[in-house]
Amino acid sequence: MRLSAEILSQAEQRPNPLEERELILRGLAIPAIEHLAVTRDAFDAIDFSDNRLLRLENFPRLLRLSSLMCAGNLIESLDAPNMKKNIPNIKALTLSYNRISALHEVSNLATACPKLEFLSMVGNPVTSKFPSVSSVLCPARKSQFREDPGSDDNVNVTIHYPCSMMAYS
Repeated sequence: MRLSAEILSQAEQRPNPLEERELILRGLAIPAIEHLAVTRDAFDAIDFSDNRLLRLENFPRLLRLSSLMCAGNLIESLDAPNMKKNIPNIKALTLSYNRISALHEVSNLATACPKLEFLSMVGNPVTSKFPSVSSVLCPARKSQFREDPGSDDNVNVTIHYPCSMMAYS
């Protein structure tokens, strides 16, 4: 289903647990990001989880947006210049269970989201190839590795950065 102005106007809108104003576009089989300008930058968070997005691109200027959830899509790449220019205040980005397999795409996130504090990449092919993939985001900062105590296996590692960046791989 294409993301139209009508779909956006009828989508669920609510305060999330962090008291951010959130637009819920979950599970609508959306193939591409389009027409978000009709939201008039009224949301702190947008949930695009469980859709059919192939690429993070085509964002209008959304300076208020600080959280973007895109888990369970088909995302393989992102448009870093567009994201940096139009959604520069992203602090939390969930890209779990997508198809990101190239290390340069992860590296592009550092350029695209200069204020990024939380990144989830669980279930992407790149995390099985490069378990410490998140270190690309904060290359100048020393990372501290420790096993995640809540994990049933030793594959999941939490990476803590002094810059408050956390990522899961």
